[in-house]
Amino acid sequence: MYDINELSRYKVDYVITPIISQELPSYTLVDGMEKALKLAETLSASSIIPMNNGGLIQSGLLSAIVGAKGSEEEFRSLMNKQSLSLSLETVVPGEALLLKK
Repeated sequence: MYDINELSRYKVDYVITPIISQELPSYTLVDGMEKALKLAETLSASSIIPMNNGGLIQSGLLSAIVGAKGSEEEFRSLMNKQSLSLSLETVVPGEALLLKK
């Protein structure tokens, strides 16, 4: 959640945000693709560093009804459709990510 009017005053190089939604049957817990692109666009970011929320291994009673929506491939496709000059960084857990300015 963010205030688009407040954030539009700022510019960043990188945005760290989820690109995969986490959803209950009738409620979104974590916004993903569209919200991530809007955030990057609002902040005039050049790159998105995706959070790995969609790759979690979950167990327990509620885990059966929490679902992931979207994928890295779908996100790249959406970026291309909207012709945004953004790059999506590839993040590998446990490996350093070299960021360019």
